[in-house]
Amino acid sequence: MMNKGSSCIAIISRYADASIAADKLVVAGVDEDTVSLVGIDSQQGEVARSGLGCLDDDLSLLGVLKTSICHYKCLLEAGFCLLIVRGNHQQIEHACTLLEQHDQMDVSMHFNSD
Repeated sequence: MMNKGSSCIAIISRYADASIAADKLVVAGVDEDTVSLVGIDSQQGEVARSGLGCLDDDLSLLGVLKTSICHYKCLLEAGFCLLIVRGNHQQIEHACTLLEQHDQMDVSMHFNSD
């Protein structure tokens, strides 16, 4: 099971673009083990490792509220992909800063209080 933490989530329209963005994060110094790609047909990384059925629990552990989880699941059903980085506050802020440089991505931060 994944540890509780915080997250940065980017919504991306194509899985190939999400994969390229994930590679760029790693090149920029983001720990590869903290990066996950989640699409309706494919999952890479720690988040949803056991399939989309565990997505609710995984996102909840990463500080995502139930309403946002429902939103993300609807986007997945519509064919979008989620690029998720998990970590502490500093790591999340760094990842979001990198991802926000891309105009075609909607990026959100989710923090756990502890």
